[in-house]
Formats: sequence, C-alpha cells, structure tokens
Amino acid sequence: MSAHPAEALQGLRDTFAGGAPSDPVLREQREHALERFMERGFPGTGEENWRYTNLRALTRRQFITAPDGSLSNEQVAACRIPELDCHTLVFLNGRLQTEHSDSSLPAGLRISSLEALDDEDDENIRPAFRELNSAFAQDAQLIEVAAETVIEKPLYLLFISAAEEQPIMVHPRIELAAGSNSKFSLVEHHVSLEQDENLVNTVTDIDMAAGARLTHTRIQDASNKSFQICRVYVEQARDSHYTNHHICLGSTLARMDIDASLRERGAEIELNGLMFGKGRQHMDTHTLVDHLAPNTLSREVYRCILDGKSRGVFNGKVVVHKDAQKIEAHQASNNLLLSENAEIDTKPELEIYADDVKCSHGATVGQLDRNALFYLLSRGIDRETARGLLVFAFADEVVAKVAEPGIRRAMEKRIVGRLPDGEMLKEFM
Repeated sequence: MSAHPAEALQGLRDTFAGGAPSDPVLREQREHALERFMERGFPGTGEENWRYTNLRALTRRQFITAPDGSLSNEQVAACRIPELDCHTLVFLNGRLQTEHSDSSLPAGLRISSLEALDDEDDENIRPAFRELNSAFAQDAQLIEVAAETVIEKPLYLLFISAAEEQPIMVHPRIELAAGSNSKFSLVEHHVSLEQDENLVNTVTDIDMAAGARLTHTRIQDASNKSFQICRVYVEQARDSHYTNHHICLGSTLARMDIDASLRERGAEIELNGLMFGKGRQHMDTHTLVDHLAPNTLSREVYRCILDGKSRGVFNGKVVVHKDAQKIEAHQASNNLLLSENAEIDTKPELEIYADDVKCSHGATVGQLDRNALFYLLSRGIDRETARGLLVFAFADEVVAKVAEPGIRRAMEKRIVGRLPDGEMLKEFM
C-alpha cells in the first residue's frame, strides 16, 4: 500500500493506539518513545549518517502490527541452518514460538521476557529507529550469562518473517548481559517465508562485564522486497572481548549500525562484515567505535560485493578520546563491483585526541583481477565459473573468520547459490 510520509507517520500512531499495552507504566514509556519518534520523523538524506541512504520507499508504505500466527515443523526446518549444533529460540513476526524453541537451557544461561525496556541514555541522542523499536517492541528478550560460565553451544535466535495482506512491522529487542569471565556465542538469523515487504527493526543491547568473551554472528537473508534495520550497542568493561560477524544478503534496503564503547583497559572488539548486493538492493553499514580507555584494541574488516544496479554504503568511524593512550585501531573496507551500474560509497574515519596510538584505515574499490581471471581461463575453466571462483574467494575472506563450522558451510553454500554458475562452482568446493 502506497502512502505519503505524513500518512505513514499517522499510520504508526493509529497502529499504536489499536494495540497499546494495558499496563499504565509500560504504556506511558512506549507513548513517550512514539512521541519522540514523531517529533523527529524518519531520517532523511540531509542527516550526515543517512546521506547515502534514502528511505523514500519505506516511508511510502503503511505497516501494521502482525497478528498472532503459527509455524509448521517443515517451515522451521526450511528456514534454519541445518548444520548448526545449538540451543534454539524461534520467533514468528517478532513473537516467540515456544513449541519450536528449546525448553531447557544449560546452567548459567537464563532467558526471560522483558516488559520495561532499558532506555536510560540521553533521549536527545537516541536514533529514530531505536525510539520506534521502544514504542512497538514485542517479546523483548533478556539474555543473561552468569559470571565464570562457559556455554559450549551457541544460542541460535531464528527470526522468521511471514507475509500478510498488508506489510507488517516487526521490532525485535534483545538485551544481553555477559557476566564477568563468561564465554558465549549468539547467532541471529533473519529470514522470510515468502517475498514479503515487511519492516524488521531490530535493537540489540549488549553489556559485557570484565573478562567476558562474546561472539555475535548476525545473518540477514530476508526477502529481497523487505526492509531490514538493525542497531547493535556494545558496552565493554576491562579485558572483555567482543567479536561481530555480519553477513548481509537479503532485503531491498538494509541498514546496520554498530555502536561500541570500550570503556576500560584491555577491552577488544573485532568487527567483520560482508554485504552482497544484486539487482537494486541497497545495503548500508555504519560503525562507531569509541576508545574511551587506554590499552584497548579494535579491528574492522568489511567487504562489499555489488552486482546489477545495487548500491553499498560503508561508514566506519573510530574515535580515540583524550586519555585513551596506547590503543590500536585498524579499519579496512574492500569493495568489489561486478557491474558498471553498481555503486559503493565508503568512508573509513579516524578521530584522534591522544598522541600515543597505532591507527590505520583504508578503502579499496575495484573489479575482478584480470590477471587472476586470465590464469583461471588458461587452465581450461570457462569465464563464468572463473568469475564465480574469484568472487567466492573474495567473500570467503570474511566468512572464513566465522568460528562455527555449520554457519561457515551454510553461508558458503548460500553465496555460491547467488553466483551465475553456482552449480558448477560446487565442484570446486
């Protein structure tokens, strides 16, 4: 359904009025978040962080809250990663499906539903889509990992979107507290049952205590007609280690924001990302890493592959604050254009207020290496297969960093399936 942006905002207000929570405290909190969103409206290209991402297609649609639904065992099996040995929670249009989720969890791992949301930061700097999530979040989950706990298997959150007569909006909310010296792996997987035009607006808040280690893998493989907005916030204490793997394959418009604060000595963060766009897909990743303490470390490696008329955006900003001496911060943005009509806007940034640091950043944009292509052709490999092998090798530099073998294999198969000569490429894997 097409709508003017003003109509889209009014539609959000009407949808909220039709399903606001009955609890007066919770209702007031959510009404306040909605009003703040209404005051700002959807971000526009006049804002620096949205300069290259136009939300016109999103704001022309009116979204409703999804009704309750159910899934068959066959539908869940078709969506999940089959090779992954894990603890599982399944969500349909934002609502937890207990019949398809694990009923027991290992000692030291606790999951509970959230009613009140943690929004104590300065409301003047909260992004618009976070306010929208706070207003409409359903089945928000609190994940707690006890101190000194090592969870061997990852927790797999499978978010499934299903089509309705009118596009729906889904607002997953995850708050994760990793106790001191804990070790844990979280996998988010966002998929669609059909080619829906739904909006999925996810917020993930992560609080890492001293010595905690967390690997967070996020796979976005939703409908190529859907809209996917995600924001991850990470607060890191002394000697904590956070690793994020972000693989973006689906949606017509995808936006990923990661805001990380390295607040105490010894905190380390590693960000790895792959965006693979085709057709008219638009994929945007923004990262912000704040080095607030000395002896902290950040590494970022992002790769973008674009074909057809797709467009990619990468903006990685590292801020080294005044007292953050003896830190290291490294960024690399490498981009591969497979079509003359594909476009990439990349902008790695460093903002340094300390004088004893090791920082680097760089960006490359190019096409397939002609010498490498010629070498494969000279070995009797046809052109399409040779191109596919080179593209796969470029993408696998990121996928190979994922520690879970089940995820690696599934993503490699998915990437090969997106290539023109995918069936032939399987013989080389």
